[in-house]
Amino acid sequence: MKTPAAKPPQILVDMTRPQFRKFKTDWIVYKRISNLHANQIHAQLYHTCDSLVNTVTDFFTLTEDNLLDTLEDIVTRKSNPAVHRLHFSTLCQSNGESIKDFLVRLKSVAPDCEYSCPSCHHDLQPTHIKDQLMGQTVRGQRRY
Repeated sequence: MKTPAAKPPQILVDMTRPQFRKFKTDWIVYKRISNLHANQIHAQLYHTCDSLVNTVTDFFTLTEDNLLDTLEDIVTRKSNPAVHRLHFSTLCQSNGESIKDFLVRLKSVAPDCEYSCPSCHHDLQPTHIKDQLMGQTVRGQRRY
């Protein structure tokens, strides 16, 4: 089989969760632009993480999703969601930052906060993002 022309994204040890989320998006893009066939996925993922392969004993038998989850567990830094929530709660719109850019920044930080209802596990990110965005208006800090 012909090797894809595009270079696959690389998995690094000690990635942050946002970096790994970006890797996953880059991986999807890579698969699409390189026209990667299903039987090439494991070999290409193997190429993205080199030495990490030794830590996954059943590397070539896992599904792609399970393999990505396993790799994420291995390479991402662990941190308490409360730390991320504290950081999220202090985010303010910067001088010259558009509302749209501030909203993107809030949305990119929110997943690490693990905002969900403890009873039903409903995703509460949109509510917290809206509250943080609206809080800027209440405090008179929103800039247009």
